[in-house]
Amino acid sequence: MLDYHTIKSVVTVQRAFRVTYAKDPPTDKTIRAWYKQFTENGCLCKQKSKGCPLTAEDDVERVRTNFLHSPKKSKATAAKELSMSKTTVWMVLRKRLVYKPYRVQMVQQWSDENHRHRLHFCFQLQDLMSSDDHFLEKVQFSDEATFNVSGAVYLRMSEYGDLKTHMAMWTINVTPKVNVFCAVSTQKVYGPFFFAEETVTGMTYLDILQLWLMPQLPNIPTFIFQQDGSPAHFHCEVRQYLNTFLLGRWIGRASGSDQPLLLWPPRSPDITPYDFFLWGYIKDRVFVPQLPRDLADLKARIIAAEKNIYAPMLTRM
Repeated sequence: MLDYHTIKSVVTVQRAFRVTYAKDPPTDKTIRAWYKQFTENGCLCKQKSKGCPLTAEDDVERVRTNFLHSPKKSKATAAKELSMSKTTVWMVLRKRLVYKPYRVQMVQQWSDENHRHRLHFCFQLQDLMSSDDHFLEKVQFSDEATFNVSGAVYLRMSEYGDLKTHMAMWTINVTPKVNVFCAVSTQKVYGPFFFAEETVTGMTYLDILQLWLMPQLPNIPTFIFQQDGSPAHFHCEVRQYLNTFLLGRWIGRASGSDQPLLLWPPRSPDITPYDFFLWGYIKDRVFVPQLPRDLADLKARIIAAEKNIYAPMLTRM
């Protein structure tokens, strides 16, 4: 490093730098800053940044209380109410409280395109039924449903909370729940199968297909399997399994090189009468006074309701 004390001139330093290193020299402001740092610290080593000042604990608690009282408010509104900057509010929410934003999105919004796909599906289904009088007898419809001990559902309301963004911070009458899977044909109900997990993922759904449902169906040589378009059903390994073992014999949401018999309409609720009948029939017999006491009682009621469904009921349906 050139000695500033000896040269006594910023311009001289710049000229010497250009001659020595054959490149454009630092600006005079940079050279003066280096000199000041050297005289104060004795070196030009980069000093450790002090970082942002820590937010006081009472300010953290104020932000927490403010958003617990009204989770849907914006950072700007909270900043005005608390006399803080928006940056400070954001830092407290994300860094100190580890809260995550949740924004309501209309993921099931209906459009004309969705209507066209659904109508096309119905026409295709009618054509298959017209060409094969026994078509519906081959179809194994499937679906999952969530049963709460109290019959209540989750209510998503929060904007900020310490839970995952896809979960609710406030709930109404939330009680223990169980996810149930059933498949149904014109002659039989396969199930119920109770998921051990609270959330049905692609891999847990694949397990029930491979280990529980499909082994019960080989006696139906030309059966067709139906599933809706939920994310778990659209898992790549689920579709790969169906393409391998039921090529051209499954109905569902598909992509790429998948080869289903029919594409399940997007943004579509369950449109099979078996789904309406099955879950409606079971719930009408499960949630009667007195309501289930616990999960064991809830499962026992579901099993008992399923056993009361006989083939003539399914055939008429």
